[in-house]
Amino acid sequence: MKRRLHPLAGLAAMFTLALLYAPLLAVGIFSVNQARYGFVWRGFTLRWYTQLAENEHVLAAARNTLVLALVSTAVATVLGTALALGMSRTPWPRTARRSLDFLVYLPVV
Repeated sequence: MKRRLHPLAGLAAMFTLALLYAPLLAVGIFSVNQARYGFVWRGFTLRWYTQLAENEHVLAAARNTLVLALVSTAVATVLGTALALGMSRTPWPRTARRSLDFLVYLPVV
């Protein structure tokens, strides 16, 4: 029989999510504020984003990040596929199997 959660568990989860997402919402709102500093709302503007898009250092960093992400994704896909095929098609000893399982689960932890 399935155990039911406490009635306040859903409320606690919603409160926790609100605490986690509130700072992101605040940053998003104040990133389109005309005021340079502070919490005084002076109006809506996208000026900060246009300045960000015109900055060569930021564009170079974004380009490097995208290249690194694509290369690391390709390498991880090839290695993960090879490991999955090797684990499923080869009768490994128990210690080797556990070591390979450890490598698979390591990024999750």
